[in-house]
Amino acid sequence: MRLMEQWKAQRLAQQDRERAAKRRAAEQAEEERRRAEEETRRKAWEATDHGRAQLAFDAGDRFFQVQRVISKTRGQTIPMTGASAISKEADQSAEGIEGETVFSGRLSDKRAASTTNLPLPKTLALVEETGWRLAHVGYVYRETYSESRNKVLVSGQQIATSGEIVAIFLFRRSAAKAGGR
Repeated sequence: MRLMEQWKAQRLAQQDRERAAKRRAAEQAEEERRRAEEETRRKAWEATDHGRAQLAFDAGDRFFQVQRVISKTRGQTIPMTGASAISKEADQSAEGIEGETVFSGRLSDKRAASTTNLPLPKTLALVEETGWRLAHVGYVYRETYSESRNKVLVSGQQIATSGEIVAIFLFRRSAAKAGGR
């Protein structure tokens, strides 16, 4: 009998050790998952304009630049008729946030700060809240594609150009938050 009791006690102790090891492994896996999720969120935030603005401000940079495509143009040549272009404004809204907009007041600042595709005004406001002051805005046309074709029955060429208008926002470190830098 005594041997049977010892064997049961050893078996129960072994089962307890196995359960404890499984629990520790599950806790470690959960901690690794939490760390990976936190790292993913941090990298996503650093990829946003306002995340980059905060990093640049913390690094002591004096200037910060944001670029946004505000319009796209697609050119095409059509045989026998000529060349044409179609322009389209780039969507400056926060995609993927149905029913929530900055203008309706239903998009919270916390939600907006975690969203990478913000409307331009909200992005600029978040950058300025970081400690930057908008100093200059410029616009450039960036050609992305060009097509040319000889005209039919007459001399000359048809040229169609595709491209985009890019707004460049240059921020200067705000004196109020610069802390004497």
